[in-house]
Amino acid sequence: MFSTAENTSFGIICLAVACLSAFPLPIHLRAGNTGVILMMFWCFLGLFNKGINALAFNHSLRLHWVIGCDVSAVIERVWQLGLCCSSLCVLQKLEGIASLRQARSTEQERRRRVLLDLSVGLGVPAMQIPLFFIVQPYRLDVVEDLGCNAPIYNSVPAIFVYYLWRMMASMLCAVFAALILRWFVLRRRQFSAALSSQHSGLSQKKYFRLFALAICEAALVSAGQLFLLVESLKITGLSRYSSWADVHANFDTINFIAMAREGPGSQEATMQDVFRWLSLSPAIALFLFFGLTEDAKAAYWSTWRKLQTFFCSAKSGLGRHVSSTADVSQDLAVDLEDLQKVSIELRRDIVIS
Repeated sequence: MFSTAENTSFGIICLAVACLSAFPLPIHLRAGNTGVILMMFWCFLGLFNKGINALAFNHSLRLHWVIGCDVSAVIERVWQLGLCCSSLCVLQKLEGIASLRQARSTEQERRRRVLLDLSVGLGVPAMQIPLFFIVQPYRLDVVEDLGCNAPIYNSVPAIFVYYLWRMMASMLCAVFAALILRWFVLRRRQFSAALSSQHSGLSQKKYFRLFALAICEAALVSAGQLFLLVESLKITGLSRYSSWADVHANFDTINFIAMAREGPGSQEATMQDVFRWLSLSPAIALFLFFGLTEDAKAAYWSTWRKLQTFFCSAKSGLGRHVSSTADVSQDLAVDLEDLQKVSIELRRDIVIS
């Protein structure tokens, strides 16, 4: 279904968009926006993984590194959940600011806030990794053009172990979004004053940019996951989970799946193609919301000037090194000429005597 050129283009674009999503990282590190930093982390990790898979398995099913494929499959399963949880961290912080609960934020409370964000944005996705083994019937699916994937045994436990987590995170995002809008309606006139009084470092414009980004990320992930859940249930339905031994009877199996080029499977391949291009949208949205701001442009310009200064100093240092080497060589040549003259004079003296 996918041509070699399309796979190569997708892999390169994935890697480029992954790097693009991390461009505003220094700004948010200085501001201490843990939720946005986690968003960038998951976007970069997920899309970098997709890009490597697309390039490594481009019209190929050759598996060179099994453990690396295991890690890639785990990343593919959890990065979108991590993105939802990061959006939840952002919305929870914004709701706390809007409700004036963070009016007297101490250093200890800010540290606790960071730990809470890390436990939600990193801890929740990490918790799903061991739980996913409950519904993983065998080790790996290696799909041509797509790469490594962890198979799932569609059953009732799979809904609670895998699918429900994303839905719950999306529902909590919707609840916090509704609370933010409620506080804004109640305190619309005092909103800017409330933001400045809490020393949050957020203007009203930045506040709503963060709000829109978190809603956008959560909506994109939840819509995609809901569609995939419905489609997978249409194809396989809910299987009966009889026992651990039956489900994991052939766990060491690695299944190699060739991509259907024509026929009944081509419709599924088309859907996979659409969804893998749509997977770029969270990183693109992240860059559009925060990668084109005045602060970001100033940071890019400052970085460019530093790079120019570095390369100019390196070039001038190399020039000085070359000129000093030339001077030393010239001095050595002069010394050799003097030695030759002395040698000739000595020989003349010996011959005359």
